[in-house]
Parts: sequence; C-alpha cells; structure tokens
Amino acid sequence: KEERALCFIIVSAEYCQNTVGNLGDSLRKVLDPAFEANVDTSEVEDAFSAVVSKALSILVLSVETKVEPALQSMTRIAWDKIEGVGDQSDYVNQISVTFAASVPTLGGLLSSDYFRFFCDKFTASFIPRFYGSILRCRRLSEPGAQQMLLAAAIVGAPIVRK
Repeated sequence: KEERALCFIIVSAEYCQNTVGNLGDSLRKVLDPAFEANVDTSEVEDAFSAVVSKALSILVLSVETKVEPALQSMTRIAWDKIEGVGDQSDYVNQISVTFAASVPTLGGLLSSDYFRFFCDKFTASFIPRFYGSILRCRRLSEPGAQQMLLAAAIVGAPIVRK
C-alpha cells in the first residue's frame, strides 16, 4: 500500500510540476509585456521536483528494506558445510518474490522515466549491499562457492535485463 501511495504522490507531483510550468507560460502570454518577467514558476516547479525525488528515494529504501532479511539469511548459511549444488536457496526465493511483487507494480504506476530512475537507483544501491553480503560469508566449500555463484547469477539476472 505504501509503495502504491508513493507512486501516486510521484505521478501527482509530476503532473503538478508540468501544470505549474504551463500555467506560467499561459500567464506570460496574456499579461502586459511589462509584467511578464514577474511570472516565475521555477520555485514551485523545483518544489514539486523535490517531492518526486524524495518519494523515489523512499521507494528505493522501501524495496531495499524488503530484501534485507533475505540478505541477512544469506550470511547465516554455513557455506563451508554445503556438499552439493542444488536448486535456488531460500534467500534467493525471498529476493525473487520481493522483486516480483514490487517491480511490475511500480513499472505500471510510474512513468517510464521515473521507473527507469527508480531501477537505476535501486540497482546502484542493491548491488553493493548484495556484494557486501557475499563478502560477509567467510568460509566456503567448493560446492558452497558454486551454489553462491548460481545464486548471484539468479539474483542478478532480472537486474541486468532491465
């Protein structure tokens, strides 16, 4: 619900930003030329732009917060005890479910520019966190390393495709 509300805030602020700019243009056309320079909507447009930026940052933080438990569970796996490479790990499933639940919804609600911005910001923040979680996994058996490599490829695949 919160993510949808943030998307509605972003879409509304984007609309208001565009509308205020167009209103300023319209006012300048009908005003006496001596007063045209007094019509400046840039401050209001900047305020709406700031709302969009803040809401997008909160949206990124929201999805990051949802995947954090999965990253923590990854670091608790006894990677040195793994004896064979198997299917996806539970933490990979958690991350996949989170992505599948959030990303398509956000893509459907945000404009393509803002969705791209969200994806870029989320990727720029998630990849270092994922890498940091990998580095916290100290001891690895050979099969454990292969399992981790498989998991990294699975988690990274949706990010690379976007």
